[in-house]
Amino acid sequence: MASLDVPASSVAVEDGPNGPYCAARLTIDQDILSELSAGLSRADRRDTAAFAVAATTPEFLDAWTRMLRLLDAPDEIETLAPLLEPEILFRVLQGSQGALLRQAARADSRIA
Repeated sequence: MASLDVPASSVAVEDGPNGPYCAARLTIDQDILSELSAGLSRADRRDTAAFAVAATTPEFLDAWTRMLRLLDAPDEIETLAPLLEPEILFRVLQGSQGALLRQAARADSRIA
């Protein structure tokens, strides 16, 4: 997760056994993030790194999979994508990188 706009590049050296490399990006809606963050514990207020990598959870992966499957159902994107975005953000907030995302949502944050 990167909470700052930073240049990034990558190279997929070889395809895995399940097919070609796939990448996805979600531009965070600050209103949704602030609303979700307001309902969560404020216990973790420490500063965090602005860029981090962590293992995913099955719940997070499931939400992203459902979002990506919408590409096969374009007529459903307008209705379902706005419902999946808060779930994806919620899964990050509940995970090991939740503190980083909560810090980005704070009004006084250097990375908001």
